[in-house]
Amino acid sequence: MAKRAKLQRKKPGLVRAFAAIGAAMSGLGLRRVLGLLLIVLAAALLWLGGKQVTRFITSRPEYAIDVSRLEVPELPEWCSDEVKRSVRDKPLAEGRYCIADPRLTAFLGRKCEANPWVRKVNYVRRAFPRRIEISLELRRPLCGVESLGRYYVIDEDAVRLPLSYRNWPVASRRMPAVKGVQTPPPEEGGVWDDDAVKGAIETLRAINASKVIARAVDITVVDVSNYGGRTNPRASEVVVYTSASHEILWGRAPTRKCYGELAVNQKVHTLERLLANSACAAGVQLNIRFPGGGIIRRTPANL
Repeated sequence: MAKRAKLQRKKPGLVRAFAAIGAAMSGLGLRRVLGLLLIVLAAALLWLGGKQVTRFITSRPEYAIDVSRLEVPELPEWCSDEVKRSVRDKPLAEGRYCIADPRLTAFLGRKCEANPWVRKVNYVRRAFPRRIEISLELRRPLCGVESLGRYYVIDEDAVRLPLSYRNWPVASRRMPAVKGVQTPPPEEGGVWDDDAVKGAIETLRAINASKVIARAVDITVVDVSNYGGRTNPRASEVVVYTSASHEILWGRAPTRKCYGELAVNQKVHTLERLLANSACAAGVQLNIRFPGGGIIRRTPANL
């Protein structure tokens, strides 16, 4: 009896609701209601038809594309043959996908960003019937860092690239080696999070910015074994060696300040002046840490 009474109490509410809907429909008019229903029906049919068309296209082999064949379209002029081979040996993506898949370009963009050689993805876009256009910015090798008996190539962001060697240097690479690093290398594509590595990079950046130095010598080694003064707090923390056997006492890395040492631009200017000096023969030591530094002739025993 209680349940029947409860239903009887609800019934007037339902009646009022249906009455309100009927009143609204009569207020709109039968034609308008039918028109709205036709519009809703047409939209539903279009949506279902679009899904059927998409399903049909994605199932057709002629619309499939093998993304493992995608390549960087134009390699920069600075790329050596060795770098070109390494870039092309690393597929940007793998698998077969439908060119009409709306998620394809975003997927390929993420795959390209994950490639150790790719620094920036400018765009990934579809070009029908079956073509993908990509534009990428590659990471440029800067130096090789010695660690665990090998040399691992990194770029100016300290990102490890897919190149490593047991022996260094090789003249054709024209890249300096960084020695004295005490940490192991990261995985390919990872950042070498080591202050000594970053200090070597900043030193190379400062030197490479000078065309005068580039014309005079090639930098072959950056020694950071005394970084932070860990072996001798009074000695130069960064020592740079050139192809002419110069030993350059750089001092602290640009990432570290030291009271009394010359500023980075002053060190570069001093080095330019010393290298242009006729007395700057092969095998001499150049002290550019402090004001008044200069050429120090080394004895044969110290060479």
